[in-house]
Amino acid sequence: MCNLIRVYVVMKMEEYREDKQNKWFPLSKGFNRLLISLAGILVFISVIFSDEDDRISVFFIVTFFLLVLYIICVWVYNGFIDKD
Repeated sequence: MCNLIRVYVVMKMEEYREDKQNKWFPLSKGFNRLLISLAGILVFISVIFSDEDDRISVFFIVTFFLLVLYIICVWVYNGFIDKD
């Protein structure tokens, strides 16, 4: 009886893992890490090449812009994979 319960629990966990879809990071782990790394590099480069007085504002503006751009791209991607 105990083995049947274990098998049932394991099967339910596998079903949950298959059904679970991450809406904010829909692509593979490696691709998501690549996107985050590229965003970090872009922020770093833009801050380095800005004036000393504007570095903090450039950091926040570029970070906000990249965050909004990522959210828009995920929204469009989820629109293409929607099954409605």
